[in-house]
Amino acid sequence: ASMAAIAFTMASACLVLLPGLSPSTHARLPSSSLRMVALAEPAAGAKPRSRGAGQRERVSTTSLPLRIDGAWYDLLSYADEHPGGRWLLEYARGRDVTALFHAIHMKNSKLATAALSRLPRLESESLPQPSRPCPFPSEQASEGTLQGPYVLAGLDGKPVPEAPPLPPIESELRRDLAEMLRREFPTPASSKASAAHWARTIAALVGTVACWAGWVQGSALACLLLPFVHWVLIAHTVHEATHGNLHTDPRINFWAQFTSHPICFNVFVWIPQHLLSHHQYTNDDALDVDLHHLRPARLHPGCEVDEGYGGANFIFKGYFSTMGMSVLWPVRVLQQKSTGRWYRNLVTPKPDAVSDAELALSLLPVGCVLLWPWLRMLAGAITHTLG
Repeated sequence: ASMAAIAFTMASACLVLLPGLSPSTHARLPSSSLRMVALAEPAAGAKPRSRGAGQRERVSTTSLPLRIDGAWYDLLSYADEHPGGRWLLEYARGRDVTALFHAIHMKNSKLATAALSRLPRLESESLPQPSRPCPFPSEQASEGTLQGPYVLAGLDGKPVPEAPPLPPIESELRRDLAEMLRREFPTPASSKASAAHWARTIAALVGTVACWAGWVQGSALACLLLPFVHWVLIAHTVHEATHGNLHTDPRINFWAQFTSHPICFNVFVWIPQHLLSHHQYTNDDALDVDLHHLRPARLHPGCEVDEGYGGANFIFKGYFSTMGMSVLWPVRVLQQKSTGRWYRNLVTPKPDAVSDAELALSLLPVGCVLLWPWLRMLAGAITHTLG
C-alpha cells in the first residue's frame, strides 16, 4: 500500500510536467535545436535553425508580442533561438519587459540591441489592450485582447503609465557593472551553476525524495524534515531556473522550475508576480504586486494603512504565504477572483501562454498533499498525532 501511495503521489507530480498535455503546451517547450550560447550576432551566411517537424503548425498564435523601450516586437520567429528558451518569452507574452531586457543583457547590451533591431515590429494599434488593467482570463478572452503590459497597474483608479517608470538605463554605474560581468563571467557557462552547486542540488533532491517517501508512510521525522530539505532544494534551483541562469540549456531551467511544487509555490503564478512585476518595478507600490500580497501588513509607505492590524498579523500572513502561492492565488485565478479583498484588479495572474486547464492540473500535487493525511486517517493508518 505504501509503494502504491508513493507511486500515486509521484505520478500526480509528474502530471504537472508532461510536455504533451496540449498542442499549445508542447509549442512552448524549448526546442532541441537551441544553441546554448549568449545572445550574439549570427554568423555570416548562417542558415536558420530547424524548429523540428511539425512544430510550426503547433504554434497556436500568429505573433509573440513583447514591448521593449516603448516599441512592440514580434519574437515568434526568434523564440526557438532565444538562449533563455522559448518558454520564458511565452510566459511574458503581451507584457512590457523593458527592465528585464536591459538587466539580463547588461553584459552584452550592444549585441542584444543589435539582435532586437532585426526583429519585426508590431503596430501598437494592431495589439488590442484590455478595457481595464489586470483583467481576469475570461474578460481577456471575451474581449480578444492581450493581458496588458503590466502585471499590476491602475490600483484604486490610478492611471496606468504609458511607459514604465524606470530609472535611466545608461549610467556610469551600469557601465561599471557591465565591465565587471564581462570580466568575471567571460563565457555563458561561467555564470551558471558550478559543479559544487549541482552536487548540493542532487543531495537536496535525494533528501527531498526520501522525505516525501517517509511522509507518505507517515514518518514523523520525515514530516519534520521535509519543509527544510525541500527549501534547500528550491534554494538551489527555482530562482535561478526561472531567471534562465541555472544552466546554459534552457530545457534544464524549464524542468527545474517545477521543483517548487507542491508545497513551496505554484510556478505559474510565481513567474508573473516575481519576475515580471517585482523584478522590474521593485518596491513601486503602483506596479509591484509583491507589496500587496501580505496586506493588511504594510510593506511600503505608499500602501494604505489598514487600521487595527499589527506585527502579529504580518507573522500570521507570512506563515501562510506558501499556502497562498501554492493554492489560494492559483485557485482565485481559476475562480475569477482578485488576490486580495482590497482591489478588484489586484490579481496574481498566470502567464497568458498557460491555459486554465494547465493551471488546474498544476494543483493536483498540492491537492494530494492536502488530502493524503485525511485519507490515511480515515483508513485507520494514523491513530494519533505522531502515528
